Amino acid sequence: LLSFEFTHNGPFGSAEGWIGYTHSHMNRRVRLLVNGDTLIAMVTAADMRTLKSSNIQKTFENYRPAATPAASTIFTNKSAQLFNDFESSDTTVLNEVIDIAELVTYTKEDLPLLYEGLKRNWSRADLFINNYYAGALVQVHHPSTLDTLKEMYRNAGSDMVKAEILFVLAGWRTAEAHRILTDLLLKGIPANDRIYDVFEVFRDSSALAAPFAQQLLPLLKDSLARPFVIQLCGQLLEEKFMQPAVLGAWKGFIYEHAAGIAAAKLDENTPYWYCMAMVKLLTYMKEPGAISSLKKFLSQPSTIIKLGAAAALIRNNQPVPAAILQKIAADSITRILLYDTLTKLKKPALFPAKYLNQVAISESELLYYIFDRSSEFSSINFLKEVITDFKGSKQKFILYKLVFDIEGFPQPFLGIAGPFPVRPSALPVTGSAATGVFSGRGYAIENIDDDLKEWLMQFEE
Repeated sequence: LLSFEFTHNGPFGSAEGWIGYTHSHMNRRVRLLVNGDTLIAMVTAADMRTLKSSNIQKTFENYRPAATPAASTIFTNKSAQLFNDFESSDTTVLNEVIDIAELVTYTKEDLPLLYEGLKRNWSRADLFINNYYAGALVQVHHPSTLDTLKEMYRNAGSDMVKAEILFVLAGWRTAEAHRILTDLLLKGIPANDRIYDVFEVFRDSSALAAPFAQQLLPLLKDSLARPFVIQLCGQLLEEKFMQPAVLGAWKGFIYEHAAGIAAAKLDENTPYWYCMAMVKLLTYMKEPGAISSLKKFLSQPSTIIKLGAAAALIRNNQPVPAAILQKIAADSITRILLYDTLTKLKKPALFPAKYLNQVAISESELLYYIFDRSSEFSSINFLKEVITDFKGSKQKFILYKLVFDIEGFPQPFLGIAGPFPVRPSALPVTGSAATGVFSGRGYAIENIDDDLKEWLMQFEE
């Protein structure tokens, strides 16, 4: 930017900038004018001498978009118009509203409109307009809002509106808002998916949530709220914002429910994250009943759940059967996770010797790297080990042929795991910096050495 200044074209306000280019003698002269709600740009590019010529100067100085300036509504509050346009049947209008809605800033003067937007039964439920106005109320954060929200909740005609009100309270992130939110949750959990966002935001700050955890324990009996309470208590115990004694008489209920989860098949009713939330809670309860419950999770068919339970028991200085660790290590996905976990717990000797080699670890590391594409993954085959210079020293990389089923057709790629220590007997390094899949060109066995060199170049820069 060579220069910039505010100026005018007669009665029209304008601004002008001159832009230079490092590798060109060409420069650009830009003048912006506003007429009403319209922005007009005058742009020309040429060498500096031409840009300063009298003809260019006259063009820029004498241009008038109209005889007189048009009235402007740029700085007029349009929140009411936006509100009305959300109900427009005109697709063009609706698309424009969607594009600009998130750019709008609201103030306390807009509160009545925001309350109405929050509770209204909008015709286009797919646009989540109630969510939008809930977010706007969090943004305004006016003291009067708390009392209004309590009144609105009492009169709310649907669980959807109740859930949105609870979301606003959670989003305030103040002790008073959390207190009100806790009281309302204890009166009943709205049957609306938005409640899961409420729970997530409530848990954002352990310091804010901790004073209300004990009050929320009765929600363990509510099927919608139970996972939230399990997550919250596990989080607070881990971060030392709560002691296990706070759980009091609810410990028996937790152990009974844990037994049911441990025996259940992982599905949408008992998802992986819920099992792991229970495992975390039991981990930090640190008492015989919790240890006994954790042992039941070792029988879960899912090796990732077995791993979580095994890690929890080891963290509590409890033994884990060698056969269980063998099953976890035999799974090519959880193998690397087990090794990494035992390393962090300073218990590497517990890792099964059968899989304690660079090839077994590298295969697992690569498969974990492509885990997000597991639905397309078809096969993996070891190719060879390569020792090469990498970041100033000799390092080993282990190459594989990966095959993915892409739209019904098998597609091969070069898989690269490493770097690893050169000595085969050296313990593998977890979280290898250059592990990945080379896709710079089609796979060909005769090109894999060149492909490896090209792949590693990005890490040397």
